[in-house]
Amino acid sequence: MFDKPIDELTLSDIEALVDNKVPESQTLDYKLKLCLDKDKDKKEFLADVVSFANTKGGYIIYGVREEGGVPVDIEGFELKDIDKNIKDIDKALLKIEELIENGIEPKIYGMEPEERCKVKAIKLQGNKYVFVLRIPKSIYSPHRVKTNGRFVKRGERKKYDMSYDELKAAFLGSELVNADRELLKKFMETLPSTEGSIPFIKEHNMAGYSFEIARLEDLQKFVGEWDNAEHEFHDEELEKLRKKLLSLSRDYLDELSRNTWLTSPGFAAVPAEWEIEQPERFREVVSKLHRLAEDILNAHQSLIRLGRKKLGL
Repeated sequence: MFDKPIDELTLSDIEALVDNKVPESQTLDYKLKLCLDKDKDKKEFLADVVSFANTKGGYIIYGVREEGGVPVDIEGFELKDIDKNIKDIDKALLKIEELIENGIEPKIYGMEPEERCKVKAIKLQGNKYVFVLRIPKSIYSPHRVKTNGRFVKRGERKKYDMSYDELKAAFLGSELVNADRELLKKFMETLPSTEGSIPFIKEHNMAGYSFEIARLEDLQKFVGEWDNAEHEFHDEELEKLRKKLLSLSRDYLDELSRNTWLTSPGFAAVPAEWEIEQPERFREVVSKLHRLAEDILNAHQSLIRLGRKKLGL
């Protein structure tokens, strides 16, 4: 069930959870009903959503009876159980989406771009439904319920109000994520994928062909300005990639400085005559430059992809 998008879930996926007795966990909860008619019901619903967003994200499945945290039957519920004024499924889904959107602060965004809370209605026989609500692990935690200010996390099977130390750590973590997000934006401005040094080293053949030295300015700026504590990521994986990219870029520029000569003002090349006069050196230099260029591209793209995924850009 959890290997497919929520839009693709069917009744057979819910039946498999019951048949396999998949228990509640930190990322899975079963509830028999979904009631949003009264204020206290809305607050409890929002607290459940907040608890998942503040922890690891996960799924709440409404319409399943559980005993001791283990699902035993798919009973479903009618739309009027949600709110006596709701007559059709679109209004039910809209009510849930609007309640999450307006009842929680800050708004919940997951690790993937545009990843938000999402609900899927699965029709049963008669007028009954099962609702599946997916909540992403949020990049903007800690969240709270607006109306009562509750900061909630999810334990192994239950939600609980966050302690002072947990709140402090969560707010610090949020600040660090925001700092990394701004640093990643700055990185992509310094060394963009679509112009400047990166497309140049991707496309240029160093086997004796001259190149415009100015095309390396982005890479030189990155090496000159990003080798310091002010440009370190708090996230360990991102920081490891930043250091790797710095090392590769430095090696690439050093190799160019030792093995290229000016061919005209503002242009340089690995001497084409080396291919005849020093063929072994020529092949070694060109091969190393191309290998370093490929490694730089891989590290650059890996840093951006991982950063966008982790930081929600």
